[in-house]
Amino acid sequence: MQHLLFPNRLTSLDGESPDILQGPKDAVAASTYSSSLQKAISALPESLLELFLNLPENPPPEQAFLLHSLLSALDPTMAARWHWRDTRKVVRSLEIIKEKGCLASEVMAQQTELVETPR
Repeated sequence: MQHLLFPNRLTSLDGESPDILQGPKDAVAASTYSSSLQKAISALPESLLELFLNLPENPPPEQAFLLHSLLSALDPTMAARWHWRDTRKVVRSLEIIKEKGCLASEVMAQQTELVETPR
């Protein structure tokens, strides 16, 4: 429904991922992530980093709070938007971070600017 109402506000998963997705914390410095995001990823505990590197497509309910904790560590603005049990939105926000190399809240702000700008 959101895609029909806001066709230019969705990011696609095109399979392109920054270099960090291929290795551990050492790859963060060589990635295409912003410096603030690199610091946030480097500061993640090992369990959250592992979860970030291997995001589940259909997470079990017991992972919901852990996924929200991961989003809170990386993008507190988006984490504040979603309830911790709304795993679909939480996981999508994390996928955007992995795919685009920037915060999901930044992507949403840019898309909102484009939609609101008169043409």
